[in-house]
Amino acid sequence: MSGCVLRVSGDRFEPESFLANASLVPYLRFQKGGPPMSGDRIVGGPSRTSGFCCEVSPDGSSFEQQTRDAISFLTRYRTEIEQLRRLDTVKSLVLDFGYECRLNNESVCVQSDLLPNELLHLAGSLGLNISLSLYPLLDRSNLGGREKVPATEFDKAG
Repeated sequence: MSGCVLRVSGDRFEPESFLANASLVPYLRFQKGGPPMSGDRIVGGPSRTSGFCCEVSPDGSSFEQQTRDAISFLTRYRTEIEQLRRLDTVKSLVLDFGYECRLNNESVCVQSDLLPNELLHLAGSLGLNISLSLYPLLDRSNLGGREKVPATEFDKAG
């Protein structure tokens, strides 16, 4: 789950109305009370709110790549994000960075990751919150592979 996404939501938000005239391309749409949809596919139970999610940086991207992609994304879609911020029905605008824990108590004992000031300034000026979603390493010793791998690699191994 190491990628960056923009999540937009609100109880009274009408994502389809906004997206009809937008260039943002969501990978997930959800309407309060209905199932989240990825394309034509249902991907969960009833939603508690309405909104959409857009990929900012693909799954598997390093944290540093995600921050570069986020700066490009926010610059490219600045006008539309400003429009979203002005809608009183939008209650949450979140840039969510998913990244893996690199701690292994052997060669890595401290993990420090940097959010560049350019990104913080851009996100702040657009009224975005930033979420950091840290995913654990999983033990794969029973699979005959490396002792510890990021969760996304475990998922890909299947």
